[in-house]
Amino acid sequence: RWDYQRPYYLDGKRDPIIKDILPASVVNASLIGKPMFEQKSFASSAIITRNSIAPRIGLSYDVSGKGSTVLKAFYGRYYYNYADQFSSLNPSGANYKTFKFLDQNANGRYDGPSELGAFVGSAGGVSTTVNSGLKKPYADEYDLSIERQFWGESSVRVAYVRKNTNNEFASVDLSRVGRFTVPTNVTVTQRDFVNGITGTVVLPLLDLPSGPTGQNQITNVPDGKYMYDTVQFAFNKRFRTGLFVQTSYDYQWRNELRGGSFTAGTTSAMANPTTSPLNSDVLGIGFFNNPNPAVGNRQKSTNWQGRLIGRYVFAHDIGFAANFRVQSGYAFSRLYTGTLPNAGAFRIYAEDIKNNRSDTVGILDFRADKAFKLGRYRFTAMADLYNAANSNAVTNFTLINGVNYNKINATLDPRTFQVGVRFDF
Repeated sequence: RWDYQRPYYLDGKRDPIIKDILPASVVNASLIGKPMFEQKSFASSAIITRNSIAPRIGLSYDVSGKGSTVLKAFYGRYYYNYADQFSSLNPSGANYKTFKFLDQNANGRYDGPSELGAFVGSAGGVSTTVNSGLKKPYADEYDLSIERQFWGESSVRVAYVRKNTNNEFASVDLSRVGRFTVPTNVTVTQRDFVNGITGTVVLPLLDLPSGPTGQNQITNVPDGKYMYDTVQFAFNKRFRTGLFVQTSYDYQWRNELRGGSFTAGTTSAMANPTTSPLNSDVLGIGFFNNPNPAVGNRQKSTNWQGRLIGRYVFAHDIGFAANFRVQSGYAFSRLYTGTLPNAGAFRIYAEDIKNNRSDTVGILDFRADKAFKLGRYRFTAMADLYNAANSNAVTNFTLINGVNYNKINATLDPRTFQVGVRFDF
């Protein structure tokens, strides 16, 4: 496979409202000594151009010579689609600067540059460039499996899959990357949602030698490689009596950068969890500038899941099915927050995430159905019972140390009954 990509931005203009912080372009000085501004236009431009060859090959071998035992192997390379991941380079797009807010008159409003303290960071096309030598991110996949057919309609499958991703990139502040070198102790108060304040801990961290400058560049992040190894065992059997059984079990080892993906292009010292109830793993995947030498941004963890599905068809087209799924909880750590003198706010792991795991989640579902034929048409009435055991396993909770740490954000939906009709024609 050959891939060609050429991300670009269109014509545009920049005309910010707060020009004393985010100027457009200076025309000249007025008679009273204040600069005058006008909006600035930008012509469309290509960002980078990349060509790549993605090799893929698959093999299948009949070990027994009778078609009952098959060995399969596969290798494939997949290059990332850049899509809109360079949007922060558009000079006419959104631009940001962050400062410590002094608010000397305590009115809670921005009244001018005099209320801005130390510079924290910036983002957007005015302050962001792209590394011309940016390496294109890609994933390599290696699959090996063997399948064996036994008596009747039954089979077993054992598989191993390795996926490696390489050359992750993001918009990073070069004045921060690799420059956390100044030993600094920070005292953090331990607090949670249930018990309140439970003590203090002194964190031996590393700070920047000076404040950040906002040298933002889209480039490959340090150590931007991820490795995932998965093994699977699966079995299924269809009996002549109308019974069908299928089961499988997966176990995965993960070696990756954790904490950065829920805030794209993170340039500060922040791990970024999510409190969205729609996420089943609170911690994101990605790079962040980590000032904690004791607990790294690279984390190793494991997870597993299993399934058992059965269905039996009785006389008169009456069917009954059960589906049991169980999966391990996700690995996590409490996140400490605080402020470093030069780097500013930080949010870091208290310990390796492999030391903690959220609730194991098991879900049991049932279905009963009855089919009716009307000429060449077929109607099936269905009744489903989801989460029959009414499990309330916690699926999302706050990880940030403080008044809301360990506060539950989401649990499994309660037992639910549903009826429906399927029409086949």
